Amino acid sequence: DALVWYARTDTPLPQRFADLAHTHRYAPVVWLAPPWQAHFAQDAERRHGWDTAVAEFDAIERVLPGLGYETRHIPQLPVAARADWIAAQLQVAA
Repeated sequence: DALVWYARTDTPLPQRFADLAHTHRYAPVVWLAPPWQAHFAQDAERRHGWDTAVAEFDAIERVLPGLGYETRHIPQLPVAARADWIAAQLQVAA
């Protein structure tokens, strides 16, 4: 998330952070939950608006492949169907 902030704000990324991003890896596939307007609400915890949420998602989707991650979208399905879909994806990946 911090590296995405650097990209979104056009702030130069310090080399030590770029190095850390390449030496301290997560799993190669990152599952992304795209913004879902039907479930979006602002409150004290989520102070940003819809447009900011979409911009943040777009930045995450743009930056992660450049760091060597494959991104996949989690489909916008009802909870049980989404859980089944994720479980099936994990079985394929195992």
